[in-house]
Amino acid sequence: MYKKLPAFLLLLIVVTASAQKKDSTVGLYISPAVTLLNGDHNVSQAISLGTGLRLHQWQIGAGVAIDYYKIRSLPIYLDLKYKWKGQLAPFLFFQGGYNVAWALDHQHTNAGTTGRTVYNNGTYFNGGAGMYVFRKGREALFFSLGYSVKKLTELYQVGSWINSRVIYNDTKLDYALRRIALTVAYEF
Repeated sequence: MYKKLPAFLLLLIVVTASAQKKDSTVGLYISPAVTLLNGDHNVSQAISLGTGLRLHQWQIGAGVAIDYYKIRSLPIYLDLKYKWKGQLAPFLFFQGGYNVAWALDHQHTNAGTTGRTVYNNGTYFNGGAGMYVFRKGREALFFSLGYSVKKLTELYQVGSWINSRVIYNDTKLDYALRRIALTVAYEF
């Protein structure tokens, strides 16, 4: 009987440990999202994927999005979120990073220019508040409303006729596209 005691104790420890409540507030998360962007220029959409570390009420991570507002771009950002506890839990978030210009063919300026428009990269910021409307373990559905700014620069040349010759002038347009962002996301 004493030879089976260590095996019995090991089995008891394993069963007891597996019966313990798991802490779903620490771990990794993945969060795909769809965003509706509304600003001066138009209404557009963005899709994003974020991932990171969940530490109790804080989330620290990184993400990438495809943003179609005015000029298509790829925001690459760091994400910080603080959420309160509860089934219907509010949260605050901030995202900041680098905006990589990735313009579509029809978004380049060609009228009266010597070549295609060149877009330079800029910065990306998004901040706001939201609400978890469904939480079960590590899975969650949430909505957020934020204020988003993406910056980029457009460069092109315009030719002018002066005394039977063409003079080319460089044109630089700095964009700071400010929008309201309504996001729906699933987190697991």
